[in-house]
Amino acid sequence: MDEKILKPYKKYFVMIVILFGLSLTISLNVNCVSASSAGIYVAPNGHDTWNGQSPTWNGKSGPKKTIKNAVGTVSSGGTVFIASGTYYEHGIIISKSMKLTGKSSKTTVVNGQNSGSIFTIKSGFTVKISNLRMSNGRGSTVGALHNSGQTTLTSTSFTGNIAKNSGGAIYNKYGSLSIINSSFTSNGATSGFGGAIYNQAYLAIMNTNFTSNKAVTGGGAIFNVGKLSISSCNFNYNHVTGGGAALRNFRGTVQITSSKFTGNTVNGGGGALFNENGGSTKTSLSTMLVKNCIFNSNKANSGGAIDNNYGKLMASSCNFTNNYASSKGGALVNYHGSLTLTSCTGKNNGAYNLGGFLYNADNLLQIVKSNFLNNHVLKGSGGVIYNYHAPITISYTNFKYNTARGGKDCGYGGAIHSYMAQITANNCLFLENSATTGGGAIVNDEGSSLTVKNSNFLSNSATGSGDGLYGNGGGIFSYNAQCWVSNSNFTGNSAKVGTRGGGAIDILGTGYVSHSVASVDHCVFKNNQASMGGAIHVETGSLTVKYSTLTGNTGKSGGAIYTIHGALTATYNNINYNTALSNGAAIFNSGHDITVTHNNIMENTGPNEIYSPNNSYATNKAVVDARYNWWGSDSNPSENVSNPGNSVLVNPWLSKPI
Repeated sequence: MDEKILKPYKKYFVMIVILFGLSLTISLNVNCVSASSAGIYVAPNGHDTWNGQSPTWNGKSGPKKTIKNAVGTVSSGGTVFIASGTYYEHGIIISKSMKLTGKSSKTTVVNGQNSGSIFTIKSGFTVKISNLRMSNGRGSTVGALHNSGQTTLTSTSFTGNIAKNSGGAIYNKYGSLSIINSSFTSNGATSGFGGAIYNQAYLAIMNTNFTSNKAVTGGGAIFNVGKLSISSCNFNYNHVTGGGAALRNFRGTVQITSSKFTGNTVNGGGGALFNENGGSTKTSLSTMLVKNCIFNSNKANSGGAIDNNYGKLMASSCNFTNNYASSKGGALVNYHGSLTLTSCTGKNNGAYNLGGFLYNADNLLQIVKSNFLNNHVLKGSGGVIYNYHAPITISYTNFKYNTARGGKDCGYGGAIHSYMAQITANNCLFLENSATTGGGAIVNDEGSSLTVKNSNFLSNSATGSGDGLYGNGGGIFSYNAQCWVSNSNFTGNSAKVGTRGGGAIDILGTGYVSHSVASVDHCVFKNNQASMGGAIHVETGSLTVKYSTLTGNTGKSGGAIYTIHGALTATYNNINYNTALSNGAAIFNSGHDITVTHNNIMENTGPNEIYSPNNSYATNKAVVDARYNWWGSDSNPSENVSNPGNSVLVNPWLSKPI
């Protein structure tokens, strides 16, 4: 082509080439910047004017000096690599997704110098922090980390952070926070909640230690109003003035598994955990599930380990040991809440007043397949459980070696004291429990009802060493209440000292016999002893005994049964080989009609099988209906019944055993 024709177009061609080159250069530069800012290095000897492309200065690039600068420089989704050393920083705001990775939480330290909160993570971003220590952060709301993003903390420690109000180390506001293999030590909320963490969103914690954290109002370690999951964690020596030295849950949902709570203390309630609902009757608003956990040596005024207040608490396969309450509930308090214990163990727990293991009031309690050993009250009632005005169901559970001690008006219910409530005990064992005043195993008190089925009461005692010196009911003491016992065994129980008796059971009413009603059906009473009524004592109450065996029992009066102003009906029983040192080898009765028919009564030792005197205790003549009994022979049994001044009916009698 003619050069003259091409010449006018040369300048346009050159311009196109130049523009293409510039475009390529800009594109390459942008890609280079994008690639380089995906990883930013920080080191104590760095400089914020350096590009952060290298962990050390290499003549062209080097690390940043501050984490704050690196966070601002790194691209979204990038990583900030933080070298070992101490970084004196606070007010670091994260408003993009990224990772912050230190060398080790022992050597990579961010020190807030008590000048402000250290990190703030904004909403909508995913942040992962690992191998850092955050210390000496201080703020009004949060000490170290304010989270509203989707954040994961791994191998990170928080030490000495302080918040004036809530969240000494962390405030998890709207975000999702996961904490793994980390630690919180000596953090605090000086006038609020959550010495280590305040959570009102979603929080999951795994394999993490909380030690010596403190708060004033609630949650020495954690305060939760959101959704919280805790797994394989340790809470040691945390403290709070208000409630829940390890955790306080307010209308949130909590699940705790395979964790340990040791040496936590509180001035108020819940040495380790406090679950509350703010007085609402909807217990489901505050739910706590605790599984495979250990509570050891925690202390509180009420609820040495846990205080459940208007909430729903379910504990399974947990061990409670050496917890103590200066008032009530050595391990647990359940107040207006719903409580279920399954396969739990309570050992060596104690309270000063009520419920060496548990104080329960005004709501449902269920206990299944659990064991309670060596729990005690020092000067009160209910060595294991004190129950007020609430229904209790206990099944397949053992109560061993528990005690209720104290002086006047104290020392009732070595295992259980229930007041104005309902108890059902099925397939339970009560072994060697003791009370200084009454109810070596159980006290069924004032307006209560007790149902016992398929259970064993072995070697329990009411020692009579309290100020009252009563010695009421070595196994069960039922006062102005209703009591039904069936298919159960009472062996070796005793009411040792004092003015009352009932080696196995004592029934006491006031005013009218209908105030205290008891029924015993298909039971065995063997080798029990008391001053009055080796097996059973009834005063101003009503007792029915049927299809039962009473053998080998011993009393000063009434080797098997002693009644005074009480209504007794005994039918189809074996009453044999009992001993009375004074009167009534089998039965002593005074002041009320009794019916003793269709029984085998024989081989009892002492004056008269049935003794019914007319003395100062008997304001009315008593009629003893002792017909249709087998007395060991076909001879006239009148000599077996002494009833001076009263009426006795023995004819007809049976000519062979029933």
